[in-house]
Amino acid sequence: MKKNYLKTTKLNIQDENKTDNLRYLGDWCFNLEKKLKIKSDYYLKSQDKKEEKFEYILKLKDRVLLSLIDNLNNRHNINKGLSYWNFLIGPWLIQFLQVLYDRWLSIENNADNYKNDTYTILGNIPEDIITPDEMHTAKHFYYHDLWNHFIYGEIIKFKNQINVEIRSVKLENLNQKIKSRLYRTNLKKKIINKIFFFSKLFYSKNKTNKIIFSSDLHYIFQIKLFLKFKQFPIFLNLPPNYSSNEIDKNARREKIDIEISNGFEEFVSFNFLKYLPKSLLENYKTIEKINTKFYQKFKSENYFIPQLEICDQLKFFLASQERSNKILYQHGGAYGFLNYHYRELIEIQVSDYFLTFGWDRKNAQKYLNEKDKKKIIEFYPVHLRNKKINTQSNNTIYLILDEFPNYFYEYHSNYDAHTYRLYFQGILDFISNLDETVKEKLIVRLYPEKHNEDAHQILKNKFPWLKIDYGNTDLNKKIIKSKLCIIANNSTTFLDTFRSNVPTILFWDKKIIESRKSCEKYLELLSKIGVYYDNPQSAALFCNNNKNIYKWWNDKKRKLTIKDFLRIFANDGNNNIDNLYKILNSEKKN
Repeated sequence: MKKNYLKTTKLNIQDENKTDNLRYLGDWCFNLEKKLKIKSDYYLKSQDKKEEKFEYILKLKDRVLLSLIDNLNNRHNINKGLSYWNFLIGPWLIQFLQVLYDRWLSIENNADNYKNDTYTILGNIPEDIITPDEMHTAKHFYYHDLWNHFIYGEIIKFKNQINVEIRSVKLENLNQKIKSRLYRTNLKKKIINKIFFFSKLFYSKNKTNKIIFSSDLHYIFQIKLFLKFKQFPIFLNLPPNYSSNEIDKNARREKIDIEISNGFEEFVSFNFLKYLPKSLLENYKTIEKINTKFYQKFKSENYFIPQLEICDQLKFFLASQERSNKILYQHGGAYGFLNYHYRELIEIQVSDYFLTFGWDRKNAQKYLNEKDKKKIIEFYPVHLRNKKINTQSNNTIYLILDEFPNYFYEYHSNYDAHTYRLYFQGILDFISNLDETVKEKLIVRLYPEKHNEDAHQILKNKFPWLKIDYGNTDLNKKIIKSKLCIIANNSTTFLDTFRSNVPTILFWDKKIIESRKSCEKYLELLSKIGVYYDNPQSAALFCNNNKNIYKWWNDKKRKLTIKDFLRIFANDGNNNIDNLYKILNSEKKN
């Protein structure tokens, strides 16, 4: 009997293409062009099932976190509480569990196809190149073939249902590769670093400041807030780099103690510490020692944190400031709008105050408890422009694309790795339905980070005439020169075009991008004024029929509706700094 060979990822393994009866675990084994042609057998057949998985992971995260707290406190001989650990590792933990569960279910979904006649080849991959040094870089591991090949192999060996052969594969150090891309220092960053080291001369370890920013956001806003508090500008920067310690294999062989109710939880219990970023295990004390010295002049009653995806060294320091308020700022346009969104959820949970772009606690996710909802403060999108652009003389129709990694990385009510094919097919359908006169003015902007390398080639093959912007230049400079912007995903970009008064239409599938109940009415209003469409054909028909976009956009009723929409989702910011000052100046954390 011939054996069936199971290929788990796109990772190239020597001689596997010569294997008879080649089977693929999922569509992530293919490039985008092939994904558009084949039928997906992904385990999630509906958005309802997707939300069920999301709810399960939320509950599992809390159980795993409690076990990790005991383990890490004992290991590092400390006694940190839930709020410290949830701030420090909660965002990484909930995403990693989502990724791990997806990989588990991908194997489980095809279990009936894997009999004794199935085998796979697993690479001999050293732990030190596959284990993230930091939580901050871990997300980028999930996009790589090598890491996913390793994780699928771990699950296959644990389930012991498929025969395994071990071979050498081409290795790359993912820590080095990812860090070299994420931590590039440009001229702007070098100038900021110089200012930081100069300004440290004016800081004092005996003084507790009113507010400190954890990273650069919008300098005019920051200066305004410092002036409000009559405080010298203080910005956090990163400590010196540290040398990563060797993998502690004995520590990583230990299991975590959770109540087990299924096979996945058993896998998590036995293997979880093996996948923990080194910053939490081998490098924890090293980071704490450096931080103690480096940040001794940076005590503050409040820390303004523009985003939680920050270097682990900085995050360790912020977590340690347990008597200070942590003010988190909304980090995505879909916050307050999507039916469920784990990053929005965890960021509100670990904050003391959460500043939105304008929406209030009535728009909070249903998974937030009442105590956490009270942290929400209506604010405004500090980093978005609010200067109105006159587009009357512009001629370009600008289609701005999003892109999603080849491998799944989170449960949320939006497009993801497995539904990206539907998103991209919608883009192709939109362009195909445009009139020739519209096509002549069309430019398609690709997403700067190229997760699907053949996306641009598919566009060029199907539409040889198409003008493509490869996303290497400033998006804002292109937007202000556009006659019309077209956006096919719920993201920050269309809030920016709305605020800049650049004519914009939106289209996406409401069954995939699910709005929370409190927001459905706003999408309906955009639909009534012809700004939102639920399919690409209708959006293309609008472009074909509306020759005077400027006049259409400046209709009074349409402008009023957009103004009302922005008041909720991208406020203009009037008086919000004063309101924030009053809140911070009148309350202290107990």
